[in-house]
Amino acid sequence: MSCRPPANSTYLAIGQDLFSINEYVTSQYNYSLHQRLNSTNNHTSNEVDGGLSISSFVPSAFMVYTDLASLKGLWEPTDYGSGVEFADGMLDLFPSQNQNTNHNAHS
Repeated sequence: MSCRPPANSTYLAIGQDLFSINEYVTSQYNYSLHQRLNSTNNHTSNEVDGGLSISSFVPSAFMVYTDLASLKGLWEPTDYGSGVEFADGMLDLFPSQNQNTNHNAHS
């Protein structure tokens, strides 16, 4: 079984640290809200209904750094100097990506 996006689309995988990924998703969502507010197509300046939810901007996959000896950054947050790495935290932050996974298999 392969993991392929639907025809004429792509999957987005981004990384690395928790803050940067959260900022990316939030920025994309905020941009979409401003686009809707600035649109003159059947909207007043205060309408924002009918658009995409923030979960629509969550990437298909995340990449995080870890230490293979200790696995720091997977189930507990760690910082190697480039920002907080925390794979489990990513799934907590974006629960829509938490479907059909067993990310707590270490317990």
